[in-house]
Amino acid sequence: MKIIVMLLIAILPAVTQTSNPLTRQIKRDEGLRRRPYQDIMNRLVVGYGHKLGAHCGDSSAKVDGNRTKAFFIRTSTQPAPALLPEIVEAEYLGTLGEDRVIGLTLVHDSGKRFHGAYFHRKDLKDIPVEGELIGERDIVLREHNGDGSVRGTFQLHFAEHDPRDKTARNELEQEILLGTWTNANGSKSYPVLLDMQTKWDTEVMTAGSKHPYASTPELEQNAQGFYFAVLKGDKLVVANHIQYPLKVNSRRTKTVHSKTEFLDLYDQIFTRKYVERIKQGVPYHIWGNIDGWMIADGAVWFDEAGKVTVLNSCMPQEDP
Repeated sequence: MKIIVMLLIAILPAVTQTSNPLTRQIKRDEGLRRRPYQDIMNRLVVGYGHKLGAHCGDSSAKVDGNRTKAFFIRTSTQPAPALLPEIVEAEYLGTLGEDRVIGLTLVHDSGKRFHGAYFHRKDLKDIPVEGELIGERDIVLREHNGDGSVRGTFQLHFAEHDPRDKTARNELEQEILLGTWTNANGSKSYPVLLDMQTKWDTEVMTAGSKHPYASTPELEQNAQGFYFAVLKGDKLVVANHIQYPLKVNSRRTKTVHSKTEFLDLYDQIFTRKYVERIKQGVPYHIWGNIDGWMIADGAVWFDEAGKVTVLNSCMPQEDP
């Protein structure tokens, strides 16, 4: 009897910890094998460490990507015969053509059907798409004109391997989409490469619902106001998008208590390299977790209203 009681005491905490679907997802993702997109995940993890208060050069900002990946990408280690039905919603970011940055939201409906939207970073406007799975790893997505006619078509393939990493041996699941976008008459066709940013499966949300950290129009509008003001160098507008006190993580962590103090420090914070780093971000369909929402791999963090709460003005550290 004493042995049974001791066993129950040992396993009850584990049962309690995994009763929440989000916790189960994180537990299941721990120990994932290193992926070809690990460099992207490392940058995200460092951003997460900085959000918690670490400053540049602080070893606590360096987190093992394999153990913390669940905070950034919801992915299953259980391969299913049908590749996609567990997906409810996934966010991708990449390029169309040589240098046009686009994002894609892919939502699984039922059976083999999908819908969603993609956008260009230059204008941040959703373009609805719909389509279906046409093979184990192939999907077709169509965008339409106002009269319902097809304006363009994505022919996409879930890549087995990252084409940018010739040394990778592990087979990918849904992390990378490769293919083409072609206009209606076939006169224009551009290559497409998209990297998964976030995936929400049936353990953390149900079909037709929004994922727990979906960015709102208010958040995105304010984040865009900050983003474009930084690119223009409009210091007063930038200052108006800050939630004070503001934490600035640089070589040292500093707390800025007022708009006046922020403006005095502006040129020290927004160096040319930091502004360029922010520019690489996309203030649309913004990634979030329990600590807030971020752009540019954690360079800037926002609260639910789109006010800036943390600036990480140093470059992320890379794993040795």
